[in-house]
Amino acid sequence: MPGVVDLRTIRRGAPAFATACAHLSLNAAAAVLFAIGYAWRAGDHVALDKTRWGQLALSAAGVVFLMAAIWLGSKLTYGHGMRVTGHADLHEGTTRHR
Repeated sequence: MPGVVDLRTIRRGAPAFATACAHLSLNAAAAVLFAIGYAWRAGDHVALDKTRWGQLALSAAGVVFLMAAIWLGSKLTYGHGMRVTGHADLHEGTTRHR
């Protein structure tokens, strides 16, 4: 949720805004895929004593989405300078770039 608050501070026309929206979308999609996978596995994984290929593929897709979201998050942090500024950073003159 902190990312949604940070998203509101980015100008809509800024290059970081498109990156932030893609980052948010991929994280949300990964969460949905993992939730679907959990619901699918919740009832039958013990009785089957194995994981179905579809369940494994769903988890793999969630991991791929999550990896892409992490990459975009690092692009936001290190490429666009969108990061949380702590109290120690304020004394050093570090500010949040927009």
